[in-house]
Amino acid sequence: MKFRTQFNPDYTGATGEITTQKSQTTPDMSLTVIKLLENHSRNITSQVHHNEPLFFDTEIIQHDDIVDAMEHKQALLDSQADLEAIAEQEQAESAKIKKEAAKAAKIALKKQQDFEAFEKSKPDPTA
Repeated sequence: MKFRTQFNPDYTGATGEITTQKSQTTPDMSLTVIKLLENHSRNITSQVHHNEPLFFDTEIIQHDDIVDAMEHKQALLDSQADLEAIAEQEQAESAKIKKEAAKAAKIALKKQQDFEAFEKSKPDPTA
């Protein structure tokens, strides 16, 4: 097994990646850590883009003690049970509607088959 290293006489080196895009860096825009800390302590904003935190409509509850946490947990479990009951009821209604639609389609198919059988059994008036 041969390894390609810089010490092999036939090793010509790796070509690497060739970038064709223009560099987006600006010369002399680097800051030292000390300067960054000074700017931060003086509330001088930098031009560095960072992600803003997301805030949602629901508030994040801060519990003072374990009893509040347990009460909140029980309230969440109760609301989960209510929502699951509503979901089951909606699924039952949806299944009932699908069953009625299938029954109506079956009746319509039967009527069409009866009509086609009737049309075939009629005597041909042109004969």
